Amino acid sequence: SAMIADYMFWLGGGREQSISKLIKLYWQ
Repeated sequence: SAMIADYMFWLGGGREQSISKLIKLYWQ
C-alpha cells in the first residue's frame, strides 16, 4: 500500500517534515 511505501522511503533516509506529515496522514 502507499503508506508502507512512504514509510519505507522515510526509513530509507527521506526524513523530511513533509514526508513525516504524509505518514501521519496515512496513519489516520
